[in-house]
Amino acid sequence: MKRVVGAVIVLAIIAACEPVQQGCTPEQALTYLQKLNASFYANYSTEKTDVFVPIENLTESTTPPGPTPTEDLPNVSLPETAVLAPIPTKTVSEGDLVSFPNLAATDPDGDNLSYTYSEPLDTNGRWLTKRGDAGEYTATISVSDGTGIQTQNVRIIVLRKNKAPTITPIPAITIKEGQVLDLEPDVRDPDGDDVRITFSGFTSALPYNVSFDDAGNHTITITASDGELESTTDVHIRVQNVNRPPKIDKLEDVEIREGDLFTLQPTADDPDKDQLRFIFTTPLNKSGVWQTKRKDQGEYRINVTVTDGFATAKTSFLLVVKTANNKPVLGGVTNLSVKEGDAIILHITATDADNDNVSITYSGYMTSSEKRVGFSDAGEHKVNISASDGLDTVSATFTVTVADVNRPPVFNSGAFK
Repeated sequence: MKRVVGAVIVLAIIAACEPVQQGCTPEQALTYLQKLNASFYANYSTEKTDVFVPIENLTESTTPPGPTPTEDLPNVSLPETAVLAPIPTKTVSEGDLVSFPNLAATDPDGDNLSYTYSEPLDTNGRWLTKRGDAGEYTATISVSDGTGIQTQNVRIIVLRKNKAPTITPIPAITIKEGQVLDLEPDVRDPDGDDVRITFSGFTSALPYNVSFDDAGNHTITITASDGELESTTDVHIRVQNVNRPPKIDKLEDVEIREGDLFTLQPTADDPDKDQLRFIFTTPLNKSGVWQTKRKDQGEYRINVTVTDGFATAKTSFLLVVKTANNKPVLGGVTNLSVKEGDAIILHITATDADNDNVSITYSGYMTSSEKRVGFSDAGEHKVNISASDGLDTVSATFTVTVADVNRPPVFNSGAFK
């Protein structure tokens, strides 16, 4: 088909030369075509397909006189250097299907046409590109009517298609409260691009110190991005509860006496807000109470334990029980009868079996152990006496009866002046 086209072009030029150019002989036309052919091939060449066929061998059996090949033809102007149309180009990305759905040709004779394709196209003129096919390719498409054939080179440009980064899945993780959680995901980019890794969900910063409030199931989402595409994967985190022991406040030593009712009320705190229970050693009961009695005098080391059902905390204190206090005993308390004008001197005694210091106080008619009875005091009066050893106080009351005393009259001063 190539040579047919070349011949047609030659004949067309010769035919056009005769009626238009006066004095243009066949020899002149041949010389013109030889110059045209030489000019074309000096300025254009193809890598794989020659569009025009050289005509160096087109000669006449006899050469009549005429201008030499280097002479200009009379009234014939040489055309400018031939310029070919650009090769058709199809641009796709890796993974795309290369096809020519609009490919069509027309045969002026109405002959049936068939198409053939060179690699990388298949026999149907299609090519499914894949990763790694990026580059520039030239394919030749030919159409034939069974006798003649026409070909066309097509440039196929396959662009590299960006691939998203890949993240290797991470199995579920079980961790305890108080431990440190860290992830080192295996992230790769098929294109070798720089990848930025971020975390979201349970935490966005790693390593992460798992707190004692994190017990339960959580999810961390890992995102890998090359700036254009990104991939994600989820990591399931199970945080196991870790019980923290309660804390009990220190107890100070205590002194009591026989017969006292002792009640202990310790305080404690649990960081997990668990319900707490106290355990006491004897002689305290399960409620921390002890009713002492005679002969309980002594020292007792009391241990107190607090528990949340799993962990415990302990403390202790010294409980000192002293002998029961003996109350003071008042003596010399008796009712009195006096007359107006008399002096009252009380001889009240207070004894203490424990040899404690005892103080005596008076109230009522008398505020001390001595009193001068007034002449207007006739009648009965109450005197209250209290004795205290600092622990116990005893009291007694007696009556003072004051008899009226008649006093003789007295002349007023100056009565005899």
